Amino acid sequence: MGRVSAWEALLLGVVEGLTEFLPVSSTGHLTLLFHLLGLPVEEDPFLKTFLVAIQLGAILAVLLLYGRRLAADRALWLRIAVAFVPTGVIGFLFYPLIKGVILGNDAVVAFFLFFVGAGQSSSSPTGWRNGPNTKT
Repeated sequence: MGRVSAWEALLLGVVEGLTEFLPVSSTGHLTLLFHLLGLPVEEDPFLKTFLVAIQLGAILAVLLLYGRRLAADRALWLRIAVAFVPTGVIGFLFYPLIKGVILGNDAVVAFFLFFVGAGQSSSSPTGWRNGPNTKT
């Protein structure tokens, strides 16, 4: 049965809190941090539950922050559904591949974090070099 120290819990919570609101994979960052801390999240039911609890807290924070907007904006729900459905179908169809190859493989997680981030930065209207887009 795994144990998480207060410092590890704080560090994991801070990483989740910082990455949840950014266009990066908070799960990927947590996966790498669990491994860097030597916490075997794939084999330990307590650590899996801890990971879910951290992410649930971040999701509840998003709902608290955007709850009124979500409740009032039907077009937003449509956009969320349009984004979710293809992702859900792909996840369902490729679950064995994802579970067997991607999850728990630090090299694959780091590869995807780097290259998806690079792709996002190169496709942004301003890119990294020009700073944030301040036009309204």
